[in-house]
Amino acid sequence: VAWSPDSSDAHSVGGWSLLNQGKYRDAAEALREALRLGSTNELARMGMIQALHNHFLIFRWVYRFYTFMGRLAQSAQWAI
Repeated sequence: VAWSPDSSDAHSVGGWSLLNQGKYRDAAEALREALRLGSTNELARMGMIQALHNHFLIFRWVYRFYTFMGRLAQSAQWAI
């Protein structure tokens, strides 16, 4: 987030990006910074909950499945 270091929104979007890449610790750090900058940022709050859940293997599998399914077309989702 070198281009906007004081933006809570930039940190939260960066955190979600890291979360989707499977970098849960880095995501938690970025989302923690987003919450520090803007404690009412709901996107950062939901991301932090997701990052904390992903420390557990079963939650990580479920999250990966849902993100995988979300990237598919609706017809492919129904087929699975």
